[in-house]
Amino acid sequence: MQPYFSKLGNGDALTGAWLIAILIVTAIVYSRSIGGEFIGDDHATIIQNHYISGWDFLWTSLVNDQHWYVGPLNLPQSAYYRPLTNVWNAINFHLFGLHPAGWRATHIALHLFLVWLVFRVATLLTNDRWTALGTCGLFALFPTQADSAVYAIGAPLSAVFQMGAFAAYLRQIPNPSPQGNRWRSFGVSLCLFGCGLLAYETAAAFPALIAAHAFILRAGEPGKQKIAGSGRTRMALSAMWPYALEFIAYLMLRSWVLGGMLSPASESSLSEISFIDRVLNAGLQVPSFISAHIKLLLMPWRAAPQHLTFSPVTGIAAPGFYLPALALAALFGTSVLLIWRHPHRSLYLFCGAWFVIALLPALPSNAIHDRYLYLPSFGFCLMIADLAVVSSRRSETRLKAVRVGVAVVAVVCAMLLYSVQYFWHDDAAWHARYMEEFPKRARLHSSLPRQPDGWGDIDH
Repeated sequence: MQPYFSKLGNGDALTGAWLIAILIVTAIVYSRSIGGEFIGDDHATIIQNHYISGWDFLWTSLVNDQHWYVGPLNLPQSAYYRPLTNVWNAINFHLFGLHPAGWRATHIALHLFLVWLVFRVATLLTNDRWTALGTCGLFALFPTQADSAVYAIGAPLSAVFQMGAFAAYLRQIPNPSPQGNRWRSFGVSLCLFGCGLLAYETAAAFPALIAAHAFILRAGEPGKQKIAGSGRTRMALSAMWPYALEFIAYLMLRSWVLGGMLSPASESSLSEISFIDRVLNAGLQVPSFISAHIKLLLMPWRAAPQHLTFSPVTGIAAPGFYLPALALAALFGTSVLLIWRHPHRSLYLFCGAWFVIALLPALPSNAIHDRYLYLPSFGFCLMIADLAVVSSRRSETRLKAVRVGVAVVAVVCAMLLYSVQYFWHDDAAWHARYMEEFPKRARLHSSLPRQPDGWGDIDH
């Protein structure tokens, strides 16, 4: 077993053993969800989908919108182009049929694979096994991950592709640490990024993540002369342009499939709103959107199927804009002051950039969802883990305190994660949580155990 542990732990058997332990504990905690049922949109996308049993469903999904099967004679049916999500659903159906236990088991397996990728990326970013283990351990057991690991399909599938693409990108950077063929890794990265786009649209932020890494971290790598100003910008543009071109190609494909950038239904609903007004409205929502998800990140015990949506923001003088904007400015300023003299400040700035960049593509939904934190939470987990590791190395007393803190956090997160999975067990539990969060929505009170007209309420 030692050679296997050593290979898994990047040459260190102890690291590999700890990683295996994290994966086993995560699987045990998530085992509660195995006995759950299909919920929410699963009824429309799986149970009521009469086309999913045919193998031609795979090919048809490649050239149509995600929900084409709802009305194949009146296309497109939605503004989503996610062929790989449909392919994933079809594979699961042919493996497990209408037995939800198998579907949920594959969701959990996907989450475990992402946890391993988080370990790989954290290792490549920090070259520190304990930071990498802390990052993947916190990411694995963070309570808000339950939404994606148990229920949502497109988001975790895309997250796996994106994290794999980022790991391949880090390996192709010309420096002594990565191994393997540079161009092969670069090609793998581009391929995985494309798969991420075809699974879930939020992968559109990936080129900006590449640019942020090049601008913040690559320009200031240890042992190299630091680059400033225009040199950083050129490096960022040089790193991101292949991914940006691939994204443009994806937009052209998506436009061809949907008959436009949006579905006809979406275009008609927005026909009276100019493009500039839409951009301005979205910009006004940014502070409240980011601050609401930061609040959820800092209070993970509030994990639930859905949270309160935003109230319309009419202008910069509205409390819905300037209050969260001031809060974010204060948080950013305080954070910069605290980390400015820290030796890993560039890493922490990148972690903050990762969180914001990966979160913003979900802004058009105008809602707060646990699943929107799935990939962005990597930045938070990496920063917390590295802060703990750096602090533990300053003295024996701090090392003991950090060990105790890590144990407490792991136990609390595991308990919370085990508890919140109940909300995604079945429609009754799911809607009960909805009624608790939205007591004035009377239609939910009469919809148990399942909404007959609820297709589309939850965006996979």
